[in-house]
Amino acid sequence: MRRPIRVCGSVLALILAAAVPAGAQPATTRVVTYRPAIPPGNPEPGQCWTTSIATNRPDAYRCLRGNEIFDPCFAARANLVVCDPNPALGRRGFALVLTRPLPTATPPPGPVEPWMVQLTDGSVCTPFTGTRTMIDGRIIAYGCAKRDARVGENGPWTGLLEQTMTTGRVWRVRKAVYSAGPDGRAKGTITTATIAAVWR
Repeated sequence: MRRPIRVCGSVLALILAAAVPAGAQPATTRVVTYRPAIPPGNPEPGQCWTTSIATNRPDAYRCLRGNEIFDPCFAARANLVVCDPNPALGRRGFALVLTRPLPTATPPPGPVEPWMVQLTDGSVCTPFTGTRTMIDGRIIAYGCAKRDARVGENGPWTGLLEQTMTTGRVWRVRKAVYSAGPDGRAKGTITTATIAAVWR
């Protein structure tokens, strides 16, 4: 089994509210609509060739800086996008000045899906935009990591299962903790996790 690969992808952000302490159960899940602001520093040249795979927001794109792919990047103005932020951890990302116009975007159907999820255990989860692994017949759609956590070559990794996120006062999702089994397939456990915050 190939080790899951996550393409860099995040956004500019000042934390909009204090993070929920790891392990605490939120009274409500914080739902944030991300609004890109231009971070300090000189923008770097790059281009966006298609809309985002990580989110169905119409202002989010899949972009290149040199040979590096960033997804999602968010349009801040006509010729500039904000890439590689992490609002859950307060990282601001960088600005990419475009060497060609943004591709045409069609407003997607349905509600906007989260492009970043923070669990109550402190894990921050972002969508896989490349190869995705399956466990027990379900696709692992998000990869999760804790700050400064170390993971071995064969795991264990943590991920969120596709189409298992439930909304309401408190959001929940099915979480897999898995490793590469001897037959190359993902082996692990699936539980229900509580979500502290989502960005969409």
